[in-house]
Amino acid sequence: MPDLKTTELPAISEPLTLASLLMVVPDPDVAFTKKATLAEIFAAAALHDVAIGELVIGAIDGVNTVFTTSGSYRAQSLMVWLNGLRQARTIDYTETSDTTFSMLVAPIPGDVIIVDYFT
Repeated sequence: MPDLKTTELPAISEPLTLASLLMVVPDPDVAFTKKATLAEIFAAAALHDVAIGELVIGAIDGVNTVFTTSGSYRAQSLMVWLNGLRQARTIDYTETSDTTFSMLVAPIPGDVIIVDYFT
């Protein structure tokens, strides 16, 4: 096995994005000596204005496709989850304002929509 460089995780010095928290591509030559725990990720996110796991406002009736968040979100920071599955922006939903988005297919009764976003 080749020798690996080790390094501490860098301090957070710039605004976080949900994508940066979820899509970490490690350098194969670096072995981190500390893994970030979920608590540390949420603590870092708390330093920024973020909504995580928010239920949306809007009828889930098989007809309605427009949903509202309780706060304003930054453009392209919205992440939509339908029944626990992350939806793809522009494929499954589109952001229509800083508080609303439209699903391309109307969710049916019993579906659960949760959103995460930066304010």
